[in-house]
Amino acid sequence: MIELETQATTWNSVPSVKSVVKRRTTDFTHGTDACFDQYLPPDIEVLSPDTERIDRGEKLRNYQGLPSLEAYILEDQFHIAVSIYRRIDGEWTSEFLTEKTDVIPLPGIGCELPLTAVYERTHLVR
Repeated sequence: MIELETQATTWNSVPSVKSVVKRRTTDFTHGTDACFDQYLPPDIEVLSPDTERIDRGEKLRNYQGLPSLEAYILEDQFHIAVSIYRRIDGEWTSEFLTEKTDVIPLPGIGCELPLTAVYERTHLVR
């Protein structure tokens, strides 16, 4: 869950997909190893007719308020269509991918995600 506190409200959201990496650290105060989850960008939402308005509006604005968020990605479940909102040098940009051959760049986690992989178990790439 992501929690964002603003001056007026607290906002909570659970993304459809979230990158997680496990890292081992040493707790020097107790002399033991500790394993913890670290969440990394991006946040990915799979759009549905019931949530698309909120995902493209309120949720997008709230996610853009998270200083550590590098990208917010919206995936259409009925068409090959991915919207990428990315922070570059403090400014938000947007990109729209619609071809099977397109690739989602994920520099924050050091990989790329082909749209054929995103839609592989659907009729859209057959």
